[in-house]
Amino acid sequence: MKKHGGFLVMLMMVLAIVLFCSFFEYIMVALEDILALELTNMLVLELLVQIAPTILLLGGLGVLGYTGLKGYQATSVKDSNGLMRMVFAVLLLIVFLTIFTNIVEAFVDLYDVYGVDPTWIAFGIICQIMPAILFIGGIFAMVGSGVGGVKARRSRRALA
Repeated sequence: MKKHGGFLVMLMMVLAIVLFCSFFEYIMVALEDILALELTNMLVLELLVQIAPTILLLGGLGVLGYTGLKGYQATSVKDSNGLMRMVFAVLLLIVFLTIFTNIVEAFVDLYDVYGVDPTWIAFGIICQIMPAILFIGGIFAMVGSGVGGVKARRSRRALA
């Protein structure tokens, strides 16, 4: 990853998580269409389609979290005194908490429609625990970014 644009990557990561969760229902519709083809003779394909939502959801959110980490690392290279990290952590925290209701609504809708269906392996459990994991992870990431800025600022003052 290039060593510039870290703040923008961090902001877009938060928005991408909301979009990914909101549009995941379309992935579920496509997987339902595949299952509607009566794949009883193709046991492995049927099993893969049944577990696909769980893997896609965890993988997509994992990639987005890793992207946020890379954005923070790119930010750390450019922000030696830590002030921008502190300010941007507060702004990202406000943005994250403001749009977190969209994430929760998306997971509630997914659980209501697909979570209680035994066709989708482990998807109901993921829909129940993923909002809590995203909330805790988002809070820790934003607070950790601010703390990293404070530590960089303190070490810079100690050197001066």
